[in-house]
Amino acid sequence: MPAPRLIRPSTSPYGAPVLCTPKPDRSLRMCIDDRALNKQTIKNKYPIPRIDDMLDQLWGATVFSKLDLRSGYWQIQMADNSIHKTAFRTRYGSYEYLVMPFGLTNAPATFQAEMNHILRPLLDECVVVYLDDILIYSRDMKQHVEHLQRVFEILRRERFYVKLSKSKFALEKVQFLGHMVSAQGVHWDSDIAYRKGSTKIGVPNYPPLRQLLLKEYHDVLYAGHFGSNKTLTGIAKHYYWPHLTEDVQKFVTSCDTCQRIKSSKQKKAGLLQPLPVREEPWQVVSLDFITGLPPTTSGHDAILVVIDKFSQNGTLHPNTHDSTHQRNSTTLRAST
Repeated sequence: MPAPRLIRPSTSPYGAPVLCTPKPDRSLRMCIDDRALNKQTIKNKYPIPRIDDMLDQLWGATVFSKLDLRSGYWQIQMADNSIHKTAFRTRYGSYEYLVMPFGLTNAPATFQAEMNHILRPLLDECVVVYLDDILIYSRDMKQHVEHLQRVFEILRRERFYVKLSKSKFALEKVQFLGHMVSAQGVHWDSDIAYRKGSTKIGVPNYPPLRQLLLKEYHDVLYAGHFGSNKTLTGIAKHYYWPHLTEDVQKFVTSCDTCQRIKSSKQKKAGLLQPLPVREEPWQVVSLDFITGLPPTTSGHDAILVVIDKFSQNGTLHPNTHDSTHQRNSTTLRAST
């Protein structure tokens, strides 16, 4: 359509940001960020038809044609008292739409209502409509020609224009809304149903195996117990199974350790006090243990970490998970 039929210069106080992105046919699609306007818009509750209900109507049909309306939404005129709300900003100034733009929250419902209105005499007889996609179905070719004539008469009278390059006529099999429709029935269009992604291992429905993976990624040896988000991120990088997110959340919330040490269970912290600055090393030290390690040939399966608060230097000492206080004291004295 010529631009003067679509937009005009605007002095409206409204002004949405805009950018253009390429379409597959190398034409440009104007994208306007109408989120602020949509938040203030009263939603149109007109029902969008259920795809399964529409496909059920095609039983017994053998000939199909699919029509795609050219820039469908732009064939609906804006109400005069709403034109100023569609204003958008460009480097050349502000403009406003004279036709219904893409991106408005009520655009799909408005367009569906209009198509149902003009094609109502043919609905459930030979036509199903989903937004700007029109499917015409018939039991034989002679009947199909009559149905096409009736549809085109209505579209011509109402001044709706069809994009021929995207329309298909008199086919025995046609792709419609992600399905392949033919006289043999309706089936998924595998080219559309399949979405290529990164290679992941599908985990079978075997609870012990899934619980093992959850435990491995949640009970991280050197980092404590991760929360739901980090646990999910770790598993999802390499594995997949249905309801993975729900399983991770359920596992984390049922972890006894996490529930005992989470912040809501802790006493309120007192006022923070700085540690006194020491004048020489090894007056104040920090201790920590790394446990759960595989045992060495000498029987050590833990590490005692000693940090001097003055120099921030640390020493590592082989230890065991059942080490006694006396042994640790001896190790500490030896390190100083």
